[in-house]
Amino acid sequence: MVIKFLNKKGQELEIDCGEDEILLQAGLRNGVILPYECSTGTCGSCKALAKPGTVNVNEKDLDGFKNVKISKGEFLLCQGTAKENCKILLNTSLSKSNKDEQLPFHQKACLKDFKEVARETITANFYLSGKISFKAGQYIIVKHPSVEGYRAYSMTNFEENSDLLSLVIKNKINGKLTNYLFDSKDDEIKFDIFGPIGKATFNPLERKNLLMIAGGTGIAGLMSILNHADQLRYFEDYKVDLFFGVRKYEDFFFLDEISNLSRKYIGNFNIYFITSDEKVSSKINSCDVSNGFVHEVFEDNLKSDYSERIAFLGGPSRMIDLLIPTLLKIGVSHDCIRYDKFG
Repeated sequence: MVIKFLNKKGQELEIDCGEDEILLQAGLRNGVILPYECSTGTCGSCKALAKPGTVNVNEKDLDGFKNVKISKGEFLLCQGTAKENCKILLNTSLSKSNKDEQLPFHQKACLKDFKEVARETITANFYLSGKISFKAGQYIIVKHPSVEGYRAYSMTNFEENSDLLSLVIKNKINGKLTNYLFDSKDDEIKFDIFGPIGKATFNPLERKNLLMIAGGTGIAGLMSILNHADQLRYFEDYKVDLFFGVRKYEDFFFLDEISNLSRKYIGNFNIYFITSDEKVSSKINSCDVSNGFVHEVFEDNLKSDYSERIAFLGGPSRMIDLLIPTLLKIGVSHDCIRYDKFG
């Protein structure tokens, strides 16, 4: 099918779309720069407009549909498939990706190497049918045949042109996919994946100090950035302050990896461990553990030089929403606040 993206400025871009292919994925696969954050129906950032009846709308009960008027032709690109050749109106400018960038694509993958790292939390590896290059901080979306819809997961590793992706999985209450994974007895599980995608990426050529704030498994994408930076020995010349919060002490993971980086780049790598649901009197590798919500502890430890840093946020949408006004207030520019809101 032929899909034409257009806007009120008269810009148009035309692509080929597969039958039953998600429209956001079709656009990104063809190099079209489209509005999105979560790509799974959570945030509502990819709202678009089409002639009623020309697009199938999936999973209408997702949070992202809160302000979507389906009867008037509004829908989410990440939940829409075309019934026929159609036009899609966007409220953004239209352009194509840089030719040198890795465009996302579909492929098969096996998930295995499951390892419990914290309460109801595991790490695992995707072994891909083909290799991809991704930027530190990007993510993939995955689909299992037994579960409707896609789910998003950040890579924790960083390797160029790799066929292995490492990730963290938290078992969520009533989470159909995570419940399936944690109950499964299989040593490996087959998936369809699409990626890499995501805009909260690290570019070492920007040559700036970093600020990282993570809640729970939101640390995953930040670990990819830390791994890339470590490969370049970036923190020999630049600073990073990392705020990492969980509910209880037993929910922490990646402590050895983070602490080793702190010791390796002593003076330039500062850690703030945080628990919200309990007070912890013991230290983690000589670091105190603060009690409170991540955004509160961050506000209590503001530094004047944060305004000149690039801030990476990972975690629940609510946490991100509370942090952004504080970051803007202290002078961090919009383009230096980076996140993908799918937590």
